Amino acid sequence: RSGLWERFTERELSYVWNKTILEPFESVGPTRITLPVVCGFVQQVSVVVPTGTAVLSLISRRNWRRAGYRYMSRGVDESGAASNFVETEQILHAGTIVTSYVVVRGSIPLLWQEAESFVSF
Repeated sequence: RSGLWERFTERELSYVWNKTILEPFESVGPTRITLPVVCGFVQQVSVVVPTGTAVLSLISRRNWRRAGYRYMSRGVDESGAASNFVETEQILHAGTIVTSYVVVRGSIPLLWQEAESFVSF
């Protein structure tokens, strides 16, 4: 990898939703028009702990490889990418102590398919 993507690991690139659109600009390098887009959630709140106050951060990011509706995209594909894969990290920063807890979730990691069935009334 070079230029625009050299600062990302392969795993981090699986969260950049507009990577294909930005590939023509790869030789330009990082600029204001080559902003990687990540689908996710970020929130920070102050919480009271026995030693005073702390900052609790919650960061989630969704993988683009097998995104879809919960009941329309299931299992894994031939390359092992799980459907609806989300990585969530909880960070607690209290004074000089920092703790981190990461949870990953996604569809059951089996190679299978389900026929789409629609109910009409």
